[in-house]
Amino acid sequence: MSWTQRGGRALRNRQMRAAATVLLLALTATTAAPPSRTSSASHNRHAASHRVTAVEQAPPVRWTATFPYGAHLDAVTRDSWFLQDSDTIRAVDIATGTTRWRVPSPVVATAMRGLVAADDHAIYAARDTVVQARDSSTGSFRWERNLSILRPTSADPDLFGVISARLSRTSDVLYVVMWAGSTQRVTAALRTRTGAVLWHTESELLNEIGSTCLMSSDTQTQDVDCLSGIPQWKADQTAQTAVTIGSAIMAACDNEGRIRSFNALTGLQLWETASPYPKPLTTLQAANGLIYFTDYNGRLYALDAATGTPRWSAPTDLTRKTPAIDRDHVYATGLDKHLYAFDATTGARVWAAPTGDYITADPQVVENTVYAAGKDGRLHAINRTNGTHRWTTPASDTAITYLNATADHITTLTDPNTREQADPIAQQR
Repeated sequence: MSWTQRGGRALRNRQMRAAATVLLLALTATTAAPPSRTSSASHNRHAASHRVTAVEQAPPVRWTATFPYGAHLDAVTRDSWFLQDSDTIRAVDIATGTTRWRVPSPVVATAMRGLVAADDHAIYAARDTVVQARDSSTGSFRWERNLSILRPTSADPDLFGVISARLSRTSDVLYVVMWAGSTQRVTAALRTRTGAVLWHTESELLNEIGSTCLMSSDTQTQDVDCLSGIPQWKADQTAQTAVTIGSAIMAACDNEGRIRSFNALTGLQLWETASPYPKPLTTLQAANGLIYFTDYNGRLYALDAATGTPRWSAPTDLTRKTPAIDRDHVYATGLDKHLYAFDATTGARVWAAPTGDYITADPQVVENTVYAAGKDGRLHAINRTNGTHRWTTPASDTAITYLNATADHITTLTDPNTREQADPIAQQR
């Protein structure tokens, strides 16, 4: 995927979220009788044409909550969801669905909202070039920083703004990535306690490994010290996504779909794939001594993490949703409205579970259950070993766009205003 394509998609995603109404629904993870519910006509029609058989009753709904037009969710901590709309930042208690606190959003002229990062101590919200820190328990103000001074002279002032934020491994540093045009990014590292800018560079943060940060621009990849921003090494190769492998090794995919591995401390290249893979690729994932990814056509691959040698690939009938991975299986969504489990080591297909419609949120695996959510608004709990449905339940009249599952609860996010949430590949075929 080109930098132009990536930037355009980020902008479209931001615009789409700015026009959304958010609905949250949480379910207890223990099996119990389902709540009384009158199914909509659309659910009844769907059930008649795409029947899914479950062996257990769905757990009861714990709470539902609807939030203002334009709200979007970007951060989850141990006990809270954090949402931001055009006027407000709010913390929502996961256990009850009640708003724990609500404060005004940072106010600037163009109202280009960036993503939210949060931990159990603080929440960091962005709007246009303003980043604001608040106590995550109370919402009390800590600091605010306007990063407009970091705009490159070549960047359009109306397009310069925060598009992502993430905390360092130690939560001492907040990395903020800003849009500076179709092929430009600016990354700034802020001290979380004070908001002081430690360093900034005209490139995009891809990943953090140890004390170093892997950065990429449209001309090169470089590794910088995460506290000082001082470059450690540079390479005249681009990268669009990267994954850590062990304590000092990274693998990165460039804009042409070629994957290479290198020592993140020295820049020494360890291996490179013989040929590029169809682009764009989904996020690289490392587990079980392998690197997993999906290409533009939906084919699932596994490479040996130590050598880059192809180990296996699955047929091109999968969507580009990010697969879920555990020690035994890789779980991927299919164009034929099934969830598939592949042996994590050999790639052999273990089972295929019908889901009734396209999966519209990345599947998640928790303990012995895989959770999948669809375009028809149904939530499925599937036994990860044999693919049988433990239970399935309607959560909405429209697509579930986000799913968060833990051992204690499952929470879904739906958008009643946006019904075309199936994977783009699924829509086209």
